[in-house]
Amino acid sequence: MKATTRIRQSVGAACVCAAMASVQAQPGGGGLYSIPSEATKQEIASWAQRYRVMRLTGTPASDAATFAFSQPVFNSPLFSPLYSASRTTAIVNATSADCEVPIESPASTAAALNAAFLESGELQTSLEDPLLANHLVAVEEAGSNTTLWVDGSFLLSQGVPALLETNGVLLNTFVVVDGETTIILADIVRISQQAASVPRAANPVVAQLVGGRSAGQDFCYNLETLLSMSMSEPMFTRRMIATFGRYGGLPVIEVAIPIRDVYVLVDAVSGRVSPPYQMGTPFDATELLTQHPEFDNESAHRLVSSSTGCPVLSDTKTPETPPTGPGAPLPTPGPRVAARMDAFTRNSDGQAEQMDLQRRNHYPN
Repeated sequence: MKATTRIRQSVGAACVCAAMASVQAQPGGGGLYSIPSEATKQEIASWAQRYRVMRLTGTPASDAATFAFSQPVFNSPLFSPLYSASRTTAIVNATSADCEVPIESPASTAAALNAAFLESGELQTSLEDPLLANHLVAVEEAGSNTTLWVDGSFLLSQGVPALLETNGVLLNTFVVVDGETTIILADIVRISQQAASVPRAANPVVAQLVGGRSAGQDFCYNLETLLSMSMSEPMFTRRMIATFGRYGGLPVIEVAIPIRDVYVLVDAVSGRVSPPYQMGTPFDATELLTQHPEFDNESAHRLVSSSTGCPVLSDTKTPETPPTGPGAPLPTPGPRVAARMDAFTRNSDGQAEQMDLQRRNHYPN
């Protein structure tokens, strides 16, 4: 058995560096921005468990088709727990983001970290990780409902809520195009509306639990099919998620026309198309997000790849970088956060108290 030092939440002001104070800035609004109740946390954990079963086995859990959140906002196509977990773990763990592995891959280290967070609220950071201060700040700001402990060379916590999206995007302005390009863009608007009108799953949150596609995946498949059938102009698409709040994520599709040096962003829920932008300029989904009541117009958002969860800044072919940013020194990877372990905690008298930290057999070792 490994010795584990258990620490109560009072990590103290000395742990909170002023430079890290901007990790969380609470915006106005509720819903996908609010810290969920304990009941909602349990529902999110239940969703994550059923999602994992589907991804690992290819077979839905027995009750997956009847699953539903008690609050309607969490049944919204803008509820994005997977990307929320990916952002949160990346803020506190420099090794959690892997831009070469699909975010839905069930057998990666990132998937184990994300599953542990969604299912039990557990976060892990190496004591040598440059993002350790972020973890301490998150625990401090979460309040008394969290616990913090050290297991070997790793700091672990339980009870920290999903962290707010605070990075933001560079604002972009539309570009004026010629008459011929305007006609092509009008066709893209028409096709996008047609793609949005194709019947989709009544509850996209449940669809992912039974092997169906998410709202964004459904729309993108329809849009790409219709574009290939209707348009002669060479163009390409890119699938993204505009993340916001704690759990928000609007699926967004870039449709680019390289020969005309323009692109548009398409709302994969409503089919709405943003104004044209010049290729190479920053992605900015503000105009699309403000059409949804779930989004707080004063809050930040960021575009990430729907495939990996890594940020994408523009349609140039620059490498996607982890949310922690380029150049961060990476520590030697430690044990998977989901590994089964027996641990000891110490009470205030310094006496050893055995504690069995329950782990699930399906996690990789």
